[in-house]
Amino acid sequence: MELTTKNITMPILRRLPKYRRILIDLINECRNKISSKELAQLTGLTSSQIRYDFNVLGASGYQGYGYKVEELLKVIEEVLGSNLNHSCIVVGMDNRGITLAQDKQLSKNGFIVKALFDNYPRRLEGLPKVRNIKDLENYLRENSIDIAILTAEDKQASELANLLAQSGVKAILNFTNRDLDVPDGVFVENASAMDKLYFLASLLTEKT
Repeated sequence: MELTTKNITMPILRRLPKYRRILIDLINECRNKISSKELAQLTGLTSSQIRYDFNVLGASGYQGYGYKVEELLKVIEEVLGSNLNHSCIVVGMDNRGITLAQDKQLSKNGFIVKALFDNYPRRLEGLPKVRNIKDLENYLRENSIDIAILTAEDKQASELANLLAQSGVKAILNFTNRDLDVPDGVFVENASAMDKLYFLASLLTEKT
């Protein structure tokens, strides 16, 4: 299968991690093939949407067979960069930051946490020393970081995001409750738990 990336839209990219997770489960179940109909049942998407997504990736199914699971997974992981390592830092070591830094799935999937920063530098069992957040700029001047996981206090979020962007960090996973205004070319993914909770609460309200 020849990989084509120029037509991959943001909605397709957002669906790829789900496809990847399902395909890995299928491999663990010793499944060699899967049809778009079966994938539709597993993902909640339509068969036509799945075929379109895979066609954009350059992944063609086989008539009367479906998709080869390992072959499809390889294409998706190439697009996601799952076959590469990404250097990360965690900025803000509250409970969320500590939990993320301790998550072994990060390194297992190629997200290597290089350093931890907080207003209160300290040592935490099983983790690298937490550095003073005042040292962040100097650290970034000397180290190339791909992704910053931002779990700092909300009042610091904008200032830290600007520092990260100006220091060459190109992607920020934002766990704060602040919208970040960053330059073009810097990608932000918001992961505010409060936003998600309010969304779920609104769905419950609709049913009352």
